[in-house]
Amino acid sequence: MDHHALHQTERIVRDDRIEFLVTIAQALGTYGTSAHRLEDALSQCAERLNLKAGIFSTPTSVFVSIETESHRSTILERVIPGDIQLAKLVKLDELIELVNDGSITPSEGVERTKAVLNEPSPYPTWLEVLCFGVVSGNACVFLGGGPAEIGVTAIIGWTIGIMIQLAGKNREFARLIEFGSGVLAATIAWGAGSVIGPYNAPLTVLAGLIILLPGFTITVSMSELATRNIVSGSARLIGGLMVLLIIGFGVAVGTGIAHTLLPNFDPVDAVEMPWWTVPISVLLAAMCFVVMFRARPRDVGMMVLASFIAVYSAQFGSSTMGNQIGIAFAAACVGVASNVYARTTNRPAAILTLPGLLILVPGSVGFRSLTAFLDADTLGGLQTAIGVFFIGVSIVIGLLLANVIVQPRKAL
Repeated sequence: MDHHALHQTERIVRDDRIEFLVTIAQALGTYGTSAHRLEDALSQCAERLNLKAGIFSTPTSVFVSIETESHRSTILERVIPGDIQLAKLVKLDELIELVNDGSITPSEGVERTKAVLNEPSPYPTWLEVLCFGVVSGNACVFLGGGPAEIGVTAIIGWTIGIMIQLAGKNREFARLIEFGSGVLAATIAWGAGSVIGPYNAPLTVLAGLIILLPGFTITVSMSELATRNIVSGSARLIGGLMVLLIIGFGVAVGTGIAHTLLPNFDPVDAVEMPWWTVPISVLLAAMCFVVMFRARPRDVGMMVLASFIAVYSAQFGSSTMGNQIGIAFAAACVGVASNVYARTTNRPAAILTLPGLLILVPGSVGFRSLTAFLDADTLGGLQTAIGVFFIGVSIVIGLLLANVIVQPRKAL
């Protein structure tokens, strides 16, 4: 690049409007915003700021192309994917609105965005770890576990929660968190049988790892593919499948260690739990979602509502229309509720969409498919894997139908 072109690029980048677009794009990408929502939100913002901009997003980068009467420039920002943080997403959405309507300048928007990114977690570490175990135990209830399975699953969840907190301080350790969690989950699950007697250890492994399974990532990737964001959707899908493979390899290693060093036993069916444990589990899981995804405490009611809508609309849809259509019906119900909430409160629909979809996503089905492959059941694994994608497509179709029934007011 010659000095004249470089000078032009620097002059463009120093425009406060462009700097705000780039900063907010990087922030939204960090918290897992899907490509089509991020690009729509930034395109609308650029239009309101009288900029002609093209936005291209992937899970690990954002390109912002700016065109003026005299020149054109493209800015690349690296995005480091982080945890979903709903409270910060709400604040970023508010900042976009304030800049769009002129309440604050783009320069002030940049400073406030950086301040939001630097805010610490609103919840103490011990509470986040506690919620990992509670969510895992509740997932065990959904999957048909009994008292023994629920107890061991909670222990696995707490162990994984502690590992994640420790990994935040060590980059190299963080890269092994999925593998290490798979090893520990399988070792604890099969080792517990020597203490409490035979029980359903495979179910316990699945429920204990439910938080790390990339079902939500796979669903988001299929949503991006359905909206023709091919690059982002493909990259996110491959990333999700890679996480699934790493977890599965860890489980295989942990199972081998346990079977070599500990007494073996044949798994038995879990004791059936009473019907009233399901609504209690939904309530507890939704409350834990508020902490794990760092939402505002005031949003707990909406997140509980979304979880109940997902569970009972899925049950109704599956019993009346079959599993695939039933999942699409449940996703549509969650999507409609989310869009109504977003239109009436002017807040991101993700506050309802995220907890609702977490109930429906095919993470557990994907893990069972991988387990079948590891057990040399190729046909069973392939059939289950196809089921994962059908569930993902059902959820995406339901959400797209929801946007037709109740059109969202904003991109986020």
